[in-house]
Amino acid sequence: MGAAHAYGAGHAHWQAVGHPQRGAPELGPVRAEFERTARSVLGDRAYEEAFEEGVRHGHAQRGRSHAT
Repeated sequence: MGAAHAYGAGHAHWQAVGHPQRGAPELGPVRAEFERTARSVLGDRAYEEAFEEGVRHGHAQRGRSHAT
């Protein structure tokens, strides 16, 4: 569940810069493999829920850093 949450938070940050995995495109295949593993363990629904929670958390963290 932690990996899906972290991927969601990372996705929120990648949206902010406009490029997924900016600066480390070689990690794309590694991330894809970990996502497949997490989905197989959690199931698609639980993975998506954890991912979306991570996206919300990532956006909230970005908002806090801009507010200070």
